[in-house]
Amino acid sequence: MSESKPVNILFLLPRRTYVSGDVPLGVCSLIAVLRRRLGPLNIRVLDGNVSEQPLSGRLREFSSGEFDLAGVFFDTLSFGASCELVARAKRIARLTVAGGPHVTAVPESLFHLPDLDVIIPGEAEGKLTRLVQAVQEGARAPMVPGTFVKGAEGFALVPGEEERLALDQLPFPDRGCIDMPFYTSRLTYFDVIGTGIKGTTMMASRGCAFACTYCQPLLDKHFGRGARYRTPRDVVAELEQLRRVYGINAAFFHDDNITVKKSWVLEFCDRLDASGLNLIWGCNSRVDTFDPEIAGRMARSGLRKLHFGIEAGSQRVLSEIYHKGTKLEQARSAVELAHRHGIRVLGFFMMGAPTETRGEMAETMRLARSLDLDEASFSLFTPLPGSKFWPVLQDKLRAKNVAFGDLNYYSKAIVEFGGDLSARQIRRLQLYALLSFYLHPKRFLYLLGHLTSGAGLRKLFIKMKRILGIYY
Repeated sequence: MSESKPVNILFLLPRRTYVSGDVPLGVCSLIAVLRRRLGPLNIRVLDGNVSEQPLSGRLREFSSGEFDLAGVFFDTLSFGASCELVARAKRIARLTVAGGPHVTAVPESLFHLPDLDVIIPGEAEGKLTRLVQAVQEGARAPMVPGTFVKGAEGFALVPGEEERLALDQLPFPDRGCIDMPFYTSRLTYFDVIGTGIKGTTMMASRGCAFACTYCQPLLDKHFGRGARYRTPRDVVAELEQLRRVYGINAAFFHDDNITVKKSWVLEFCDRLDASGLNLIWGCNSRVDTFDPEIAGRMARSGLRKLHFGIEAGSQRVLSEIYHKGTKLEQARSAVELAHRHGIRVLGFFMMGAPTETRGEMAETMRLARSLDLDEASFSLFTPLPGSKFWPVLQDKLRAKNVAFGDLNYYSKAIVEFGGDLSARQIRRLQLYALLSFYLHPKRFLYLLGHLTSGAGLRKLFIKMKRILGIYY
C-alpha cells in the first residue's frame, strides 16, 4: 500500500428504541475488515445503547474537523435520531456516511439531509473499505461504485462493479470496540433455560432463499439473492474465540433460516462436538426445514432453543398474504419434534395483516395456546420499508402522517389495512394474546424464574417495556 496519512474514523450507533442484548454485528464486522485490509486506523465507536449521556451531548467533546469520516447507522425506528446525528457529526467530520438496513430499503429518504455526503446501501464491508482507502490517499470526494454520493445536483448512484466479499474472507466481528458485558447481561434468548446464562449473538450466513412478503425483497436487496454460508469450520473457530475472550457459554444465531441447508447443519454439529466447547446454542428455523434427522443431531450438539416463524393460525393469511409456503400442520409437527428432543421453543406470530379478520386473529391466538410453546411473540403487522407491502401501503401511511419511527411492530398498530378491526382494536387483541399465553399455568415456572432473581427481574422488565411501548 502506498504511503498514506492516518485516518480518524467515528462510528455512531443511535440508541435503539428498546434495550437489547443483540450485539451490533454489522458495525463490528466493518471495523474488523477495515483494520485487516487497511492496517492501523484511529477508530472510535459511540454506542448510544450503552452511553448514559445522549450522543448529541457526547459529540460536543470533539473539536471541529477532528475526524476524517463519521459513519451513522440507520434503521427505520431510529431514523429521526440518526438524522440528528448526521447533522451534529458534520461539525466534527469532513465526510459523513450513512449505512444500515433503512438505507438499503429507501436510500431516497436520506437525500434531503444537507449534512450527509455518502450513502452506502447493502453490504458495506467492501464499499466502506474502498471509501476509507480513497480518504487515506487524499481523495476529497471518493467515488465508490454502489454508493450514493452528493454532488451539485444532489445524490447520485456511482456506477461500476461492486465488491462483495466471500463470508469466509471476513475476519470475526471486532467485539472489542463495544461494551460486551453490557450486551451479554441483557441477552434474553435463553431465559427459558436460565436467566443467568452468559451468551451472545452471531451470524453463520447472510440472505434468505424464500419470498415472504413481510421481509422480501429487502433481504435480496441487502444481501443478494439466496443465502450464503460461512464454513462450519469458520463458525466454530469464532465460537472458540468468544469462549476464550469473553467466557460465553451460549450463542444465538440470528440467521434467517439456518436449517435450510441440512449438510451444513450436520457438519457444524460434528465440528462443534469435536471442539469440546460444550456450550448451548439457539437459532431461527422455518417449520418446514426442521426434520427428525437434524433435530436429533442439533440437540446432541447443544441446541437448546429454537425460534419458529409460525406467523398465523389462518392458512389463508399464511398462503395468500404472507406467501410463507408453510402449512399449519407443519408448525404443530415441528414444535412437537423439538420438544421430544428437549429443545425449548419460541413461536413468532403477527396480527393485523391486510384483510385479516377478527376471526383469523382469534385462530392465531388459539393455535399459539394449543401448541407446546415455551414462549410466544405476538407482533403487529407493519409494512416495513423495502418489503413487498411498502409501495402498496405507503400512501395510506402518508395520509395518516405515519413517520418512520412509528413503524413499531412491538407496540404500535398504526393503521388498519382492510380487515374488520381498527388499529386500536388490533393492539388490544395483541395485548390479550400475550396475557392469555403467559398467564396460562404452563408458563408458571417461566415467570417464577424471572421473578426470583435479579437478572430475571431485569430481563422481564426489558421485555415488558418493549411490549408496552416504554422506551429506555
